[in-house]
Order: sequence, then structure tokens, then C-alpha cells
Amino acid sequence: MTLPYDSISIPAPSPEGNALLAHLIDGAGFRFRRATEGLTDNVAAFEPPNGAMGLQALMHHMRDLAAVVGGAVDSAGPNHDASGLDALRLATLEHLEAASAAVRSKSADELRAIELRLSDELNGNLMNLVHGPLSDFLTHVGQVNFVRRLAGNPAPPTDHFNGKPRSQ
Repeated sequence: MTLPYDSISIPAPSPEGNALLAHLIDGAGFRFRRATEGLTDNVAAFEPPNGAMGLQALMHHMRDLAAVVGGAVDSAGPNHDASGLDALRLATLEHLEAASAAVRSKSADELRAIELRLSDELNGNLMNLVHGPLSDFLTHVGQVNFVRRLAGNPAPPTDHFNGKPRSQ
């Protein structure tokens, strides 16, 4: 199975809001891909002590956050069943990849018109999307890395600065 975000290119700085937001989404996809690389079902079943969210539950939540990001920017994310670890990773990455592509195609006015609808009480705009589900997703990438270390299975080395896998 080929997954998106094995690496990402680091573009020249762009004043375009859509390019910046799309790159932020791509960065989230790359970090998620690398944090979950080589993760086995056994390690994914690891539950940290004191009621902290386990890796499996955390990854389901992250898939849902990726779907919220995609839904807010009108992307057509995956519509396949995400049962099993590999399918869950793929669905999460496909939601982010579709969201990035959708954002890149939007004008500044279309970005300003984004409406985030989470419930009857939680509604917002593009900025709520950034500091809500997208920032939450990135926080959880760090948690995945931390819980993997606790489980004795750290994520493979990654060159986050240049958006590439790093050899060990």
C-alpha cells in the first residue's frame, strides 16, 4: 500500500494564504505519516497508565479531526471503511491530502468564506479551523510519538525541518 506524505517539499515562502494553509496541512500529514510509520497492531493497542488515551483511540480521533479539516474546506476525502491500523492511517492521510488540494484551489475570498460547523453551538471560520482541529491534530502527533516511546517502539528518525525520512 502506498501512503501519501512520505516526504514533502519545502516551497519558497508565499504570501498566498491558500499556499500557507495547504503547507500546514501537508506538514500535519507528513508528521502523522512519520509518527505512525512501522507501528504494529501490538504497539497500537498500548494503553498508557492513568486513563490516558491509547494509540488506537488517539488515531481514530485524529482521523476524525482530519475529516473535519477536509469537510470545512469542501474536500472529497476517502469514503472507504477505516477498520484496521493500515486503513486508519490511509484514511487519515487521504483526508489531509484532499484537504490540502482543496485549499490550494481556493481564492482568498473562498478561504474567508470557510465555515467550520462542529455542532449547533460550535461554529467558526478559517481561523477556528487552524487553532481548533488542525492544531489539535498536531498536538496529537506529539502524543503518538510520546506513547510510542512509552511502549518501547519509538517512531523512525525523521528530518522534520526538510520534510524527509532520515536514515538511522
